[in-house]
Amino acid sequence: MTAHGTIENAVSAVKQGAYDFIAKPFDPDHLILIVARALSESGSRRENIVLKKEFSRYLRMPELVGESPQWLGVIESARKVAPLKTTALILGESGTGKELIARAIHFFSPRAEQPFIAVNCAAIPKDL
Repeated sequence: MTAHGTIENAVSAVKQGAYDFIAKPFDPDHLILIVARALSESGSRRENIVLKKEFSRYLRMPELVGESPQWLGVIESARKVAPLKTTALILGESGTGKELIARAIHFFSPRAEQPFIAVNCAAIPKDL
């Protein structure tokens, strides 16, 4: 908002990040409309950023494919346990996807940026 409403000032303000430019004398209703629009747009931008992050996380885990209700339940369980600060014991026969589920839990967790280290417990000697 300025008392010196020139085109040069308006262009300069917008280039420097201003949402809009209002010259005096201004209409209070117009000011309220602009502020409301700016707040709405700001909220939409924040929501868009969050949704893009969530969507990209799902896109980066292409190994989790399947349509059976049991498999979808396993994936949903992995997503539910991922944000918790706890340990998870994943049991299953060789080749059933235990490591894949462990990676998914890690991927959807707040620790996703940290390294994931897979340990094959069957390869560890029993006397250790």
